[in-house]
Amino acid sequence: MVKNKNLVRQAFQLEEDGYFSEASQICQDILVDNPHDGDALHLLGILCNNIGKFRQAVIFFESSLKVIGQKPALLHNYSVALQGLGFLDKASEILRLTISLDSKKTESWLRLGEIEFTRENWSQAKQNFEQVLLLNPNSIDALNFLGITYRRLKSLEKSRFCFQKILNLNEKNPAIQNNLGITETQMNNFSLAKIAFLSAIAIEPQYSDAYYNLGNVYLAELDYKLAGTYYSKSLELQPKNKLVIYNLIICRQKQNLLQDALKLVNELVELSRDTLNDFCRAIVCRANVKRDLGLYNDALLDIKLADSLKKNDPIILSNKALIFHYQGYFFKALEIYKSALKLDPDNRDIRLNIAQTLLLSGNMDEGWSEYEVRLEDPEILAKRCRFPGKPWTGQPINNNRIIVWCEQGLGDMLQFVRYIGPLMDKNAEIILACPERLIRLLSKSSFSINIISDDGPFPNATYNVPLMSLPYLLRSQKIPNHLPYLFAEDGLVKKWKVVLGHLVKPRIGIFWQGNPKQELNYQRSIPSVDLKILIELDGFEFISLQQKSELVDPKRIKTLENITNHKVDSRSAFIDTAAIMLNLDLIISVDTAIAHLAGALGVKTWLLLPSSPDWRWSYKQEHTDWYPNMRLFRQKKAGDWVDVIERVSKSLRQKEFLN
Repeated sequence: MVKNKNLVRQAFQLEEDGYFSEASQICQDILVDNPHDGDALHLLGILCNNIGKFRQAVIFFESSLKVIGQKPALLHNYSVALQGLGFLDKASEILRLTISLDSKKTESWLRLGEIEFTRENWSQAKQNFEQVLLLNPNSIDALNFLGITYRRLKSLEKSRFCFQKILNLNEKNPAIQNNLGITETQMNNFSLAKIAFLSAIAIEPQYSDAYYNLGNVYLAELDYKLAGTYYSKSLELQPKNKLVIYNLIICRQKQNLLQDALKLVNELVELSRDTLNDFCRAIVCRANVKRDLGLYNDALLDIKLADSLKKNDPIILSNKALIFHYQGYFFKALEIYKSALKLDPDNRDIRLNIAQTLLLSGNMDEGWSEYEVRLEDPEILAKRCRFPGKPWTGQPINNNRIIVWCEQGLGDMLQFVRYIGPLMDKNAEIILACPERLIRLLSKSSFSINIISDDGPFPNATYNVPLMSLPYLLRSQKIPNHLPYLFAEDGLVKKWKVVLGHLVKPRIGIFWQGNPKQELNYQRSIPSVDLKILIELDGFEFISLQQKSELVDPKRIKTLENITNHKVDSRSAFIDTAAIMLNLDLIISVDTAIAHLAGALGVKTWLLLPSSPDWRWSYKQEHTDWYPNMRLFRQKKAGDWVDVIERVSKSLRQKEFLN
C-alpha cells in the first residue's frame, strides 16, 4: 500500500513535469495490482485530459469518485473533461460542488467563469472572474477574461483597466496588447488603439489578428487605403479568413478598385459555401460589387440566388431594390423596399433608402416626409438634445426664437441654407447654429439673421429645428432658387483678381475629387488621369480648386499653391475659394460642397455626376431647380468618366458656357 502511494506521488510528479507516457505506465502498473486505486484512476483521467481524450477521462474520473469520494481536485478535473465534451450544464454543476467544498479554489472559479463566458452570460461570468481576483489579484487569465467580459458589457473603462494591469505585469504580451487595442477602438481612442496594435505586432510580427484589428481602426477613420494595407497583411498570414476578406472588399470598393474587389469577393464566395449565412452574405456582397461596375443583370442573378436560399430576408431584398434604384427603375425599387420594410419595420436604413428613392424620382412631398427618419439616428438625437427649445413641427412661431441647426455635411448646409428665407416669412427670430469655420461665409448671405457656433453656448429659444427638415416642415411646393444667396467678401474678390493676374483667355476652375472619407466618394470622384483630354484643351486657363488631390500636369493646370504662398481658406471655410470663383468664367466640379458653393454664389457651373447620382440631382435631366446657373453632365455608363470629360471638352470648345 505504501509502495503504491509512493508510485502515485512519482507519477503525479512526472505528469507535472510533462512526462505523460511514463506517468501513464506507472498508473497502469498500479492498477494491475489494485484495479480500484482511486489516485491512479484520477491521474489517468488527468493524462487523458492533457491529450484531449475527454470521454476516456470521464470514465477514469467517475471510477475514481466511486473509490475516494468527492475531493475538490478530482471534481475540478472531472469538470474539465465534461467541458471538453461540451456538457456545460454538468460541468457547471460539478464546479459549483467543487467550490462548495473549497471556496478558495481559484482554478474552479476561473473555469466556471469561462463556461459562462462561452455561453455569453456576461454578468455571471463577471462575478466568477471577480471572485478569482479576490483570491489572486494578479491572475492574468482572470484579468484577461474579465477585460473582455467588461467590453461585452460596455464597461470600457473597466475593460481597459484590466488589460493595463496585465501589461504592468508583463508589457511584452501581444495578446493583451491586442485586447487593449480592441477596447481603445470601441472607446474611439483611435490613436491609443494604433499604439496597442503596433506594440502587439512589434512583439509578434506574424500576429494576423493585430493587423486585422489595426485595419479596423483605419476603416473606422475612413482611411480605406491604410485599412486595406493592414487587411492585406493579415490576409497574407491567414489567407482564408473571411472577415478579413470581407473588410478588404469594402476598402477596395471605396478606393474604386472594383476589379480587385470582384476578384476578392469571388474568393469569398468559394470560401463561404459550407455555411448558408456566410454564403448568402458573400453572394450579396458580390452583387453589390457588380452593381457598382454597372453589371446590373449579373448582380440581380446573385441576388436571385441569395433570395432562393434565404427567403424573405430584408437585407437581401433591400440590396435588390438598390440595384433597381441604380438603374432608374424607381417604382420597382420602392415596391421591393416596402416589402423589405414589412419584414423589418424598424430598419432605419431601409426607410432612408425609400426616402432617397422618392426624392430622386421627383416625389418630393412624400420624399421629404420619409427623409425625417434620419432624425432617429442616435448621433443626431444626441446632437438635438444640446439645443434649447422644443422641436419645431411646423406650428405658428409667433415671433418666438428658433434655432436652426446643421446636422450633416458642408455641402448640405450651403444648399439648404436657402430655406432660411421662407422660414423668415413665419415671423420668427432665427438663429443659425453652424460649424465655427462656416460663420464668416454664411454671414455674407441674403438673410439678416444671427449666426452662432454649434459648439455653443446657446441662447434661450422656444424651438429648434434641423436645417434639412425645413423643406418638409415648410411644405415648400417650390425650391427657393433666387440666386445668389451667398456672397464673397469684396476685399477678397479684389485681392484674388490681382493674384490671378490679367485675364487673357477664359479662366476655368476645376474640382475633380471629393472627400475620400465620404461614403460614395469612389463613385463621384474622377481619377486624375481621366482629366487629360480636358486640361490639354488650348485657349483656356485652368485653375485647380483642389487643395489636396493627386497631382495633375502642372504645365497644363495652375494650382493655387503655385499661384500664391497664401494658404487658401486658412481662416474660415471657403472664404478665399468663394472670392476666387467670382474671378472665374466657369466652374467644372464633381458633386461636392464646391459645386454647392458655386451654385449659391450664382457662378456658372458644370456639374459632373455618376450614373446613379445623389437624390438631389433628379434623374437624366440636364438642369436642376436647385441652381438655375448649373448644367449637369451625367455618366451614361457606370464608372465611365472618359465619356463625360469628352462631352465637357466638346462643350467647352464650343464656348457653350458663354450662352
